[in-house]
Amino acid sequence: MVNSAAPAFPKTEPLSSEREASGEIRGRALKHGPEALERLLLLMRSENERIALAACQEMLNRAYGRPEPSHKFEGELDQTVVVVRTGESHG
Repeated sequence: MVNSAAPAFPKTEPLSSEREASGEIRGRALKHGPEALERLLLLMRSENERIALAACQEMLNRAYGRPEPSHKFEGELDQTVVVVRTGESHG
């Protein structure tokens, strides 16, 4: 019998070099944040509806956060799988 459980690895703190790199990346991203927002504003006014919609969604997500799902499932899920085969039988 094969043990399918994933091995438990101890949680480790990031190395100081990883924290520094992460901080540097975040700092660089923050530096370009205003430019990125300006670009989103320009894209919102695109004649291409898909581009405009995507830019509007991103701007709304940043302003108000991502919307919660309209419904949540609680309880057990009982599923039935139905297989429908079409075409000729090869059996």
